[in-house]
Amino acid sequence: LVLENLNDAVKRDPKFTAGFYELFYYYFYRKQYDKAEVELKNLIQSKAPMTDVSDDSYYADLCWARGDYDCAIAKDEKLVSQLGDKTNPRAYKLLADAYFKKNDFANAKKNIDKFFQKQNPDNLISFDYQLKAEILAKMGATDEEVYQTYLAGSALDTVIN
Repeated sequence: LVLENLNDAVKRDPKFTAGFYELFYYYFYRKQYDKAEVELKNLIQSKAPMTDVSDDSYYADLCWARGDYDCAIAKDEKLVSQLGDKTNPRAYKLLADAYFKKNDFANAKKNIDKFFQKQNPDNLISFDYQLKAEILAKMGATDEEVYQTYLAGSALDTVIN
């Protein structure tokens, strides 16, 4: 019903940006990336002639999800260069993971460190520490440092409480 109503709404108003945003994520989270890309293009077109740097972030997410890490890196690096200190910390996490998956551990470490520096500690999740631990392990960190990083992530698990 929601999908039907969203499609009806954007058909009636091709400038209904919020509708295209919801459609993009509807298909994105269902791993229907081709449909998600169509809706992302519609989202961007609905804002024309205005442009928004967050569009690169959406494209970076889509590229990353598809496993196109070069594309994800290019989009997020462009975003970081445009926004500077105003960059959402999430972009650094995506960069860290994309570089990690490309076996570029030096850039992965640089970006995960930047992510941990910028991210509000209350918003960290266990996966963040897992990614950091995996990067540290590939960078030759001590077993103790990797272990402590995993422990920090497990401390966020509310099941223990």
